[in-house]
Amino acid sequence: MAKLADCATELRAQGHTVRVVCADITMAHQMPEFKKASIFQAPRANVRFDEKMPRPINYSSLLLQHGYDSEENLTPILRAWLHLLATLDADLVMTDHSPTALLAGKLLMTPCVMMGTGYTIPRRSNPVASITPWKHAEGGDNTELFSEDNRLLGVVNQSVKALNFDKVEIKQAQDIYSHATQWIMSLPEIDHYGRREESYVVRWSNTARVQAPVWPQVPGEKIFMYMDARSPHLKLLLEQLGKRGDPVLAVIPNATSKFLQDFAADNIKFEREHVDIKAVTDQCRVFINHCGHNLVYELLMQGIPSILLPNNPENTLLAYRVAKRKLGFPGPAKPSRLNINELIESVATNDQVWANASRLSLKYENHESLERLHDLIAAKLPK
Repeated sequence: MAKLADCATELRAQGHTVRVVCADITMAHQMPEFKKASIFQAPRANVRFDEKMPRPINYSSLLLQHGYDSEENLTPILRAWLHLLATLDADLVMTDHSPTALLAGKLLMTPCVMMGTGYTIPRRSNPVASITPWKHAEGGDNTELFSEDNRLLGVVNQSVKALNFDKVEIKQAQDIYSHATQWIMSLPEIDHYGRREESYVVRWSNTARVQAPVWPQVPGEKIFMYMDARSPHLKLLLEQLGKRGDPVLAVIPNATSKFLQDFAADNIKFEREHVDIKAVTDQCRVFINHCGHNLVYELLMQGIPSILLPNNPENTLLAYRVAKRKLGFPGPAKPSRLNINELIESVATNDQVWANASRLSLKYENHESLERLHDLIAAKLPK
C-alpha cells in the first residue's frame, strides 16, 4: 500500500487524477495519501488455497493456483476488471501485483505499469521463467515450464473468447503481462529472477508507523528476529533461542496470543507491531528472518547480512539468490536440522559475507545505479 501511496502523491503533484483500486479498502481509508482519492474494491477470485498443492514452478503455476485454473473462475473476475477500468476511463493502470488488471488493460489497450520486488514481475520470456532455478537450469529442459504455460493459455483464451474478444488470442503466457512497463523495487543483486534490463527503483523505509525497539533486560548479545507465524522453523527456533539465553526481540506480526504465551521466556520479548529497523541495526548484529524481501533489502542497504529461514516459494527463491551472491547465511531446508548456534557462529566468523554486504551497501550508497520513482512517473506521464 505504501508503494501505491507514494505513486498517488507524485501523480497528484503532476496534476493527474488518481483512483485507487485495492483489496483492503479499510487500510486504504486510513492512508492520508488517499484522503482525496476515490477508493474502489478490487475484484478478487474466491480461491481456497490448499497447502497440499504441488510446489509452483513458474508464474504460470502461481496464476493457476490463484484463480486461473478454470474459465468459470477467471471469466467473472476478468469481466469485473474490464468494467471497472472502462468505468474509471483510466489512461494508465499502475499495479502492485494485479495480473488480472494487467490482462484487462491489455484487452482495453490501456498502458500499464507493473511495480513490485521482482517475484511478481516475471521476466519477459518464453516459457515464463522458473521460480525453482535449482531444478530448471537456464537453457535446460523446459518441458515442464511450457506445460504450465499452455495450461494457463487454455484458460485465459477461453475467458477472453467468453467476453467477446473474438479476434484476440494470447499466444504466449508472457503476453499476459509483457505489454506492461516494469519497475522493480529492488536491487539487481537480489532480484528474484536474477539481473535483467529493467528499471530498478530506489525503495524507501516507511518509519511513520513503527515503534522503537525494546529489548529484554538480560545479559548477552542482542538478537533480532522477524518471522512469519506459519514458518516451519519457528517453534524450534524459539526453543533454541530460549535455551541460549541471549536477549531476543522477536517480531511476529501474525502470531496468536496463545502462541506467544506457549513460547514465553525471560530472554525473549515478543512484538506484533513493526519496529524501527534502523534503530535495531544500531544496537544489534544478529538478524534472523524468513527472507521477506523488504527487510533483507533494508538490511543489505546498510551492509548487514542476515540468517535466512524462508517459509514459502517467494522467500525460498530470494534466499537462493542471496546465498548465491554470498550476501547472507541460509539456514537448512528441513526445519528439523536447524542449529541456530551454528548459524550465529557463522555471523560472527564469516568475514566474506560481511565484506560482500558492505560492498553492496557502498555501491548503492547514493543510489546512483537505481531509478527514482518520481522520475519514472514523469517520463511515463509527462505534463
